[in-house]
Amino acid sequence: MKYSIMAAITAITALAATAPFAAETTKPATAAAANQPAAFAEDRVREGDTNNDGFLSKDEWRARGDKMFSEVDANGDGKLSADEFKSNNEARRAKWLAQHPRAGYKAGEKLQGAEPAAPAK
Repeated sequence: MKYSIMAAITAITALAATAPFAAETTKPATAAAANQPAAFAEDRVREGDTNNDGFLSKDEWRARGDKMFSEVDANGDGKLSADEFKSNNEARRAKWLAQHPRAGYKAGEKLQGAEPAAPAK
């Protein structure tokens, strides 16, 4: 029983000691990071809100969907194939990576067209 109590106290102490560090790693790095979902939603509404009332109507939503469909329908036949989806996704990814060169970077790899920034000293 004496060992059970000691083991419980040790476990509680260990958990209590690591709790502040765990809490720190779950916080967003910046205030902007904490607001990303809100900013994303606001951008989507702003993009599709053609009458500028601050909302998306069904017609505005459908128009946005029609625009997206047309962007993927490369041959304009009114149907989407798996190849069209794949090509569109690859093009969108390439465009995004060009705008965010460090996004595709993994430790030990060289970036194509850009070198990682030197660490601050």
